[in-house]
Amino acid sequence: MKRWLGACVAVCVALCVVLGGTGAAKAEDAKWRPDGKNVLVIYTADDGDADRDGTPDSQQIAQYYAQRRAVPQENLLGLTLNRAGKKGLWDYRLFYDQCLKPVCDKLHSKASDGKAFSAHICYIVLCPGVPTDLLTHHVAPTSRPSHDSSWWFVKTTCRTLDSFLISPDANYRIGCDVATRAPGVTTSGLPLGSVESELTLPFFEAFAGPGKGTHFRQLRHENPGEYDFYLVTRLGLDVQTARDMIDGAVYAERFLRLPAPSEASGFRPAIWLDQKRDFAQDHVAAMTHCVSMVQGIPGSMFALQKGLQALWPTVIDNQSAEIGKVIDGVQHKPTVLARIASEGVDADGIILTPPANGDAPGVLYFPKGCAISAYATPAGPAATQPAEILKGQPKGSALVIGMDLERNRLLLDNAKGFAVGDTVAYVWPGQFPADDCFFFYGFYGLNEYEDVFKFPPGAMGIHVDSACMTWAKHAMHRGIAGTYGVIGEPLSAGIPYGDQMLSALSQGYDWAEANYGALKLAQRWVGVVFGDPLYAPFRSQQAMDKTHPVLGPVTLTAGEDGIIASAALAGLSADELAEVALFRLDYGPTTAYGQAVDFFDWPEPQKSNLLPATRASDAEPTHAESQTQSAEAGETRATEAGQGRRFGYSRFFQATLKDLPKGEPVHFRLTARDPFGHEASTEDAVFVP
Repeated sequence: MKRWLGACVAVCVALCVVLGGTGAAKAEDAKWRPDGKNVLVIYTADDGDADRDGTPDSQQIAQYYAQRRAVPQENLLGLTLNRAGKKGLWDYRLFYDQCLKPVCDKLHSKASDGKAFSAHICYIVLCPGVPTDLLTHHVAPTSRPSHDSSWWFVKTTCRTLDSFLISPDANYRIGCDVATRAPGVTTSGLPLGSVESELTLPFFEAFAGPGKGTHFRQLRHENPGEYDFYLVTRLGLDVQTARDMIDGAVYAERFLRLPAPSEASGFRPAIWLDQKRDFAQDHVAAMTHCVSMVQGIPGSMFALQKGLQALWPTVIDNQSAEIGKVIDGVQHKPTVLARIASEGVDADGIILTPPANGDAPGVLYFPKGCAISAYATPAGPAATQPAEILKGQPKGSALVIGMDLERNRLLLDNAKGFAVGDTVAYVWPGQFPADDCFFFYGFYGLNEYEDVFKFPPGAMGIHVDSACMTWAKHAMHRGIAGTYGVIGEPLSAGIPYGDQMLSALSQGYDWAEANYGALKLAQRWVGVVFGDPLYAPFRSQQAMDKTHPVLGPVTLTAGEDGIIASAALAGLSADELAEVALFRLDYGPTTAYGQAVDFFDWPEPQKSNLLPATRASDAEPTHAESQTQSAEAGETRATEAGQGRRFGYSRFFQATLKDLPKGEPVHFRLTARDPFGHEASTEDAVFVP
């Protein structure tokens, strides 16, 4: 991960930042909240029709999103796209003529109420089938220019279509160079997007910190010149992932918002933070701040006085290994290590050594209620190696019952066996795959994905690496509802800062606002925001899910590879229509069944290894390597990982049953189970192949 080349991004790591106050109240002002009427949905009218229902898949998702979010039909724009280009990349001239121009024409048309259509629009949503990669320059410079801050911007010839639709009018006015097929030249003497000021928006840090609280829609209304742009997001990779992202967002808004779900519930979503300190120090600082926020420090939106009945469950790792990575045959679990300070130990607790390099106090890395152990600290380099420390016998164990933040002191139920200089360790006691990761922010291996999460509906995740499109695509195949990916070296400021994002979400802002408010390099660059822009999981307090799924009819039809079983959830009430579920199909020659398509497949069917062997190191790739890895190898592996996938909460079920005797009756019954454990089953039915 290359660091930001201009002025360093200032990320506040103070422990008592005021995140609430009047800002939270303003964020609740429904008058300016964007809704379906403020979204332009773009789909590919000439997309394929995989399910052969007569509607292109891209249009199918556009219609589905419009239905779920009350988007007017006039807000749907179908484009006929010619995507031929170098190595599958869409040529900028083709984009300019076949996408940018019709989008601008639409925005400048009149809406049904007689007003300018653009006056209603805040967000642009792209459906699967709309290309991602955009070849903006055919020839990269061969030598570094004297103004180094522009070097990365000039040499990056592949950008995302998404980022060029943020400011469609400005891009269209500058034009396209006919000879080079690149964006027109600006006052810098270089093609558009070659200098820092052409990549940023007057939007960074807009929704986190004291005095905030103005929605993007209001900013556009009150500052039309300064905020004459749109926030662009993308729905999934295909029909299945797109629908599941939409439905997961709707479910989470209704059932999984603040305050934290009841401890009596069988489902408690958690916040996972995977802290690393090897690179991208701006993101290290942002994650340190996240740790302070989720531990409920005074002033945080996660503090108990803000209306929470209990702190959100939190899983933290502060070791260099990635969560889930197999090292010497052992899979790394979230682990926190700290040293006991020389001030000593008493019967009620222990004092940890002071934090270094701007880190948060060590006590904040230990979730309340967790079990910790004391180990003798090995001598020499082994003193910092978790495997060396943890292979010893624990000298004492205790439960964390509280913390004294000012003294960096953990309060324990007992301190027997703990001594000055010992290493205190917390190791997450759960098992993989984890099904509670609702918000993830952390560092993983370059261009890799550790397959350890069954994401709950509505889950969000930001993964910091130079080819994080691989992580994003795999996560979408595992049920995540919101994530971020890049197609080339983003620089660290080209990935959203998790503390800014979590702060905005916790105050009631939506997914689009939270992402773009946390993103320094936002437009004409290499990033893609995946997810429903209107998704606002923490906006209000809502009772937990007490509704059972309602199943529609199950149909079995003969297909090329076997019998295709399909069904969808139904219902009439708002709670029923928000439901999602996992599905189990029992089938066989009698009502005893005997065979089943079970609720889970883990790992995926006939797949034992989703990714290639882990790299020996996280060495920085060259610019060309990171683009190639992201655009080609990562995309191929993510596509393969999705084949046969069935895990993920959804409103839709489909499975292929093979090797059924022809002409013999098959009994079947479908069961749906929602995230809170409520189940519903169909009556027994019979199908004759």
